[in-house]
Amino acid sequence: MLSANFLIDRREGDVELSFCVPPGRRLGIFGPSGAGKTTALDVVAGLAMPRHGDVSLAGRPLTKVTAEDRTIFVPPHERQVGLIRQRPTLFPHLSVRENLLYGKGVKSFELLAPMIERLELMDLLTSRPRQLSGGEAQRVSIARTLARENQALLLDEPFQGLDDRLRTELLLVLDELLSALQIPVVMVAHELELVSHFADDIIVVENGRALGFGEVRKLLKEPPSVKLASILGFTHFVAIDGLRRIGIHPDRMFAGAEPTRGYVFPVSILSTKDVGGGVLYRLKLADQQLVASFADDRLSHSEDPKVTVLDPPVFGQDDECQGIWRGMTSSVEGAVDERR
Repeated sequence: MLSANFLIDRREGDVELSFCVPPGRRLGIFGPSGAGKTTALDVVAGLAMPRHGDVSLAGRPLTKVTAEDRTIFVPPHERQVGLIRQRPTLFPHLSVRENLLYGKGVKSFELLAPMIERLELMDLLTSRPRQLSGGEAQRVSIARTLARENQALLLDEPFQGLDDRLRTELLLVLDELLSALQIPVVMVAHELELVSHFADDIIVVENGRALGFGEVRKLLKEPPSVKLASILGFTHFVAIDGLRRIGIHPDRMFAGAEPTRGYVFPVSILSTKDVGGGVLYRLKLADQQLVASFADDRLSHSEDPKVTVLDPPVFGQDDECQGIWRGMTSSVEGAVDERR
């Protein structure tokens, strides 16, 4: 178990966070630039000292600072916490093989061979870092970190700057390697799609504070507040009566009316545009305009165009989530059936 609970000062404003990550579980820290995501990793890695708080790993205290004194601080190189940054950190004067085997606590080359092959580094072992492409250097950086007997892994936007194809490939490989290790993992990212594909749990951070925490699938489907929903990609909030609003996510809409799958809205089509693999619509829904992409143009041929918002969250007057629309309608229908 990796556990952190701390308050740290910084020029942009202090950061106060608390989280726990069990072995084999992955936590994504998501938020805008400057929110405090990297600062959180620095505290866990021992690269930054909190004003007060504690960090522990597998029951071993790594940092413990009270308001009066610093009582425990394990140096970064003794923490058994691996850290992979956005920019690879390799020794320029060493070959790839020498980089992989450098330092204490490194596994033997024989034990590393399967991972090196999986990361497609065998043909690069004699190369120097300056001879590597950005993707190759990042693969070496990942291998170098995983070559050590780490008990936790921190990822600070490790795929930033890589093209989509390479990022997808590295993500799949890293996912496979970490599944075998079963250690706590924390990933920092400002791309929600990356976090949602990689992490089990997510903590949403803004201005150094956690706005929400929970299992990725549940939090993305049922954000507890309008503010958090806005950060998580919900673009519109449309009133369905005098007391409630439905949150609309552009990726959770489809053309046509299917009330058993979500909430159905009549729409007016303002414009259409053919794009690769579909049609981009500008729609008027209730009193709001939004843009949605569908696979075909059947919506524009409908005499009574409607869209279905898949399982939307419902928010009350206090902007707090009351649940998912389909679940709410099911409970109402069930109560009616019982009275009959």
